[in-house]
Amino acid sequence: MMRSLNEIQGMVLKAARGAGVPLGIAEDWSAVAGHLVQNAALPDYLAALAQVHTPANGVWFASGDLAIADARALMAGPAALDALAGETKRAALKDLDSPKLLECLVAPTTTALVADEGMHFLMPEKAAPVTVTGPLDVDPTIWAALDAFAQKTYVPATEASRLKGAGAGLTDND
Repeated sequence: MMRSLNEIQGMVLKAARGAGVPLGIAEDWSAVAGHLVQNAALPDYLAALAQVHTPANGVWFASGDLAIADARALMAGPAALDALAGETKRAALKDLDSPKLLECLVAPTTTALVADEGMHFLMPEKAAPVTVTGPLDVDPTIWAALDAFAQKTYVPATEASRLKGAGAGLTDND
């Protein structure tokens, strides 16, 4: 089914929040939602949402490098990109669970991604970012799975929740 890029970005953000991903990380993934669709990485994204979301555990070296062991792309990818925006010269992600997700995250940036012997390295580079425009075709089953995560953020439709301010109010004229 065809979806606008805005719809996809919104759904990716809401699904991440429903899965318990911190807001900043969810926003990072929302920004690359078009790349997730274009590179057939939404199934990998859904698998990552189903995992436990622990912060990336990195070690900085005097050389200015960052190493993240047992890297989970959903959390470690944005952390590595943030580190590269600072003083970090190179980020190494060891035992990365989804290289495809990391590729999507890096695509709209000027960061180089190099894979070598079980390690994935991110380094600043003067590469041209890749852009994606919509509308894009999203598999309805994938969309439904994203929506299932997103629904966890909704307020229950009960009289008690309405009395506490949820929804549009008792009349539509407010």
